[in-house]
Amino acid sequence: MDSGSIVYMHTDVLHQTEIVDILTKPETSRTSNVPPYKPKANEVYLFQTGADDWKCDQYLWINNGTKSVTIGNDVLKKHFYKIRLPGTTDKTNGRKRPVGSLQFKKTAYSLKSNKSLILVHYEGDETVYVPVSHGNSKKSHPPEYTRTAPSVLRKIEQDIRSGEKTAMDVYRESISNGSVSGEHQGVLSLIYWKICLDVKANEDVSLAASGFTRVVPMF
Repeated sequence: MDSGSIVYMHTDVLHQTEIVDILTKPETSRTSNVPPYKPKANEVYLFQTGADDWKCDQYLWINNGTKSVTIGNDVLKKHFYKIRLPGTTDKTNGRKRPVGSLQFKKTAYSLKSNKSLILVHYEGDETVYVPVSHGNSKKSHPPEYTRTAPSVLRKIEQDIRSGEKTAMDVYRESISNGSVSGEHQGVLSLIYWKICLDVKANEDVSLAASGFTRVVPMF
């Protein structure tokens, strides 16, 4: 596991008093700054982050609601997720929805007074998860879906927006980043060139909508 991702503790039950205690008096030596790779049930992680990178644990989840609890002068917010399984289900309105299961779930906790500190607890059985391949891949054995961290995408956008680097420059720098461990390739760095193209296209649309143009070679 990446040195920046540390299991804070192991437990099958996390009581609210423990949650608040950890969030108000965290052990900084056990705080993670990168997402774990496919964490297991009963693992608890504490993330110090200004982004949603903690969500990129390489599972696919379905948002299962939120709940807020007032504790003294603060508010504890809980975000619930259930694991996504293959297939879809039909709803009464005819729209298809992804299939979810509570056999494996995660809950993220944060205090209103410090939203950058996130406590995440995984529960259930992680083996129920079925890996999903990239939808646009034409390979006979396509690679597993990898979600790139939001902070990485923002950095790409900033580099392309500056006009000092082409999309290909940004891509080459990212894939040659030796500080990123193998399991975090594609999460904390890029493995797909198309991501750079998509970011560049979105940035060009934003510039056009603002009435600006930019002439920068793509390669």
